[in-house]
Amino acid sequence: MIRNIIAAIVGGLVTFVTLWVWSVTNFTSDELSAFAIASVLGAIGYLVWPVIAFFWARNRVQNRRDEQIQKEVDKQLAQQGK
Repeated sequence: MIRNIIAAIVGGLVTFVTLWVWSVTNFTSDELSAFAIASVLGAIGYLVWPVIAFFWARNRVQNRRDEQIQKEVDKQLAQQGK
């Protein structure tokens, strides 16, 4: 449920930003193609956001684990040096 809500928000934001960029820059002269492009990009955002969130979370976990390992190594080296 929450995943679908977040996906809808992400898809809506991508669509909004695409249409906003189109209106500011006149990316294309045809409104129908602008709405089609925005819809496709919004749908891609809807489908892809869990993959991006997974990679972000995985990198965060790896960084925390690496920091913990480095702290333990530093602690053991300090004990050996005494």
